[in-house]
Amino acid sequence: MKQPRINSDLVDWLEKIFPPRCISAAEDPIMAHRYAAQVELAQRLIKMGKSDENDGVSTFQED
Repeated sequence: MKQPRINSDLVDWLEKIFPPRCISAAEDPIMAHRYAAQVELAQRLIKMGKSDENDGVSTFQED
């Protein structure tokens, strides 16, 4: 299956909405874990999008 293109607007939005952060003392551990999963997905999409921007074609590879 061909990888979908990730445009720069989506990359910018993901970077703004899902920045990596440390868990705070008052934060529920389960909610922190869920946020970490969202950040992980966002970072993967950002990496794919930046690869698209740099090359014009996808060269994303799984870690």
